[in-house]
Amino acid sequence: MRTDEFFMKKAIELAVSAVEHGNEPFGAVLVKDNKIVYTNENQIYTATDPTFHLKLD
Repeated sequence: MRTDEFFMKKAIELAVSAVEHGNEPFGAVLVKDNKIVYTNENQIYTATDPTFHLKLD
């Protein structure tokens, strides 16, 4: 069984990736029934749209 720490590590990895791509350090992992169903990283600068937050993608 995956733990909260496992999913948090994935979110942090996405945040690091966002910074590497020139964005702010935010990552999101959506989990249902202990399975990842969605992931994304912040793309506010690379998408050149200040409203483009990972939660809206």
